[in-house]
Amino acid sequence: MKKIYLPIIFLCFFALTNAQITITQVSLPQPGDTFALRYSHHPDLNFGTAQATSQHFDFTNLSNDSLKFASYGITANLPFAAEYPESNLYTWGPSILYGGPGTSIPGVGWGWMFFRTDEEGMSVVGYRSGDVPNVLVAWQTPALFIVKTPCTYDNTYSQNSQWSVLMDANPADVDTVYTSFSSTELLCDAWGTLSTPIDQNLDAIRVREFTVSVDSIYGKMGNVIIWKTEFRRDTVLNYLFYTPSKRHPIVSVFCRPNETVIGAEYLWYSNLYNSIGSIDENKVKWYPNPTDTYIYIEGLTQNSKYDIFDLQGKKVLSGSLNEFSKIDLSAIPSGVYFISLSKSKERFVEKIVKK
Repeated sequence: MKKIYLPIIFLCFFALTNAQITITQVSLPQPGDTFALRYSHHPDLNFGTAQATSQHFDFTNLSNDSLKFASYGITANLPFAAEYPESNLYTWGPSILYGGPGTSIPGVGWGWMFFRTDEEGMSVVGYRSGDVPNVLVAWQTPALFIVKTPCTYDNTYSQNSQWSVLMDANPADVDTVYTSFSSTELLCDAWGTLSTPIDQNLDAIRVREFTVSVDSIYGKMGNVIIWKTEFRRDTVLNYLFYTPSKRHPIVSVFCRPNETVIGAEYLWYSNLYNSIGSIDENKVKWYPNPTDTYIYIEGLTQNSKYDIFDLQGKKVLSGSLNEFSKIDLSAIPSGVYFISLSKSKERFVEKIVKK
């Protein structure tokens, strides 16, 4: 009998051991990180099922329909950092394009989205619009977790959170307030290996993010609510796939509540702060940055290529590079861009500023 039971015990132990894929703080975005994500519109895919046993998530057929960047700045470097004491990183860009997954964006236009990563996970702290003089400021109360750590199979976390924006502050009449309330459940319901057009057979866990949000507008005189109306009610269902070896979801699948897939995005590259990329960053030099017209690139071999993207992922320039090259930026307007340097499948990305 021992000859029968011992292999079974060993196999059960092996399965349980391999199930313990765990996402911790070191697996989440950190201040200074930059990521590029390829988006696939209405993909035909199978994103797995909720189960306790290992499975393979095959996303190798995801198309490259558009590109999105997520660059995490250091909140402490901003002049208004004291207004967001819980935040240690932020993203800047169109409010509809956010750095992290699964977040709601108050307002329109361009602005800063504030986050925090620590031993408890990654959370949304608040938002600040870049429109002046009517700057909109919102604080998420409490900070809304995107992922709760340590995160492993069968973990569940539920949370209620809200933010409010005072749209019209005048003590002489009724003020208009916009409030968004959300109820979110995060469930780590599957695990296994995952492949994308870039990466193969990564250890991965799947987090099911289900959020119901209610947006309301109400009039307020002092502390008294004069009128209130529900503006919008929405249900969001996302499946986020994490791996311990990256600092961003490697795949995010966006669904309708009935699990009809709307779209999906996958991690195209990571430029991690204080880390070495595929192309040796210590040998590559780019200067001046910021620049008025030209940027110089040193340290690459021949047959390298470059692409320059704006914050919305639109390619604005491209070309070939030698060991020493000069790129003319005079044809593009002032702003923040990302330059992608590549040779074969190796990639390296850096943020540049055109004055």
